[in-house]
Amino acid sequence: MSGWPSRSILASHLPPGNSSMPHDAREFPGPFILDACSVICLEAAGILRRVLAILPGDCLIASSVVAEAQWVYSWPAEDGSRHQVAIDLQAHVSDGLLKVVTPQTEAEAERFVQLAGPVMDDGEAMSTAIALHRGATLVTDERIATNYCRSEGIACLSSLDMVQAWALHDQASDDEIVRALTGIAQRARYRPPRSHALFEWWTRYVDG
Repeated sequence: MSGWPSRSILASHLPPGNSSMPHDAREFPGPFILDACSVICLEAAGILRRVLAILPGDCLIASSVVAEAQWVYSWPAEDGSRHQVAIDLQAHVSDGLLKVVTPQTEAEAERFVQLAGPVMDDGEAMSTAIALHRGATLVTDERIATNYCRSEGIACLSSLDMVQAWALHDQASDDEIVRALTGIAQRARYRPPRSHALFEWWTRYVDG
């Protein structure tokens, strides 16, 4: 599992005050719960199924996220037009790569209600509440959710962490990495902020 994110990148996402650096991803808090933005980005990159297969732990998705992560854009046609392409999450569920979850305890339900609406959308809120109470790692690109995770000591990774992990794990070629990241930019319409730990890595492949 040496192909997972570097120790410096993992360290940037550990809860504050946690000085125990995992030796590899198998020691990173699991299970993993994916927010809608990360599902959409990984699907747009064309690697969602592969990431689910190589993550070293169960992969969870909140029921409200299933309702939100419905589609990505197609690659643009010659005339620049594009259309919506459905995300088939059920195939991953049927194959045992993804498990749909809902709040199971009163504490999870109360935290979900607390976060939903004024703070986060339903998918973010449910994913964050479940991550907090089950000791899961949240995979999200949403700033509010990421900041909340850090303040509450919840382990948090981003879509780009997952892409880099896939690239290193599978020894992806430069062309494969460019296509994956370009897919995120064009089919999910996402670009990381300059403050992102992997912004320079992204820029090297997408804008270089």
